[in-house]
Amino acid sequence: MGLLLSLGAISSAAAQTVEIEYWQYIFDARVKAMTELIKRFEAANPTIKVKQTTFPFADYETKLIAPFPPAKAPT
Repeated sequence: MGLLLSLGAISSAAAQTVEIEYWQYIFDARVKAMTELIKRFEAANPTIKVKQTTFPFADYETKLIAPFPPAKAPT
């Protein structure tokens, strides 16, 4: 199961909202469970928005490694 978080702050006059991105390969039961958990998390944390990104399992390694330069990839 893959998890990659990227943080981005979005400023507004009233409050600051942070967006995190959750990556995982497509596995229907897990995607459904995470969708529900994300809804609960966002309800409890109104200034945090979670973006769920899914991709085929065959793309797992490529998706997790491609965003990083070779010397900076997570180990």
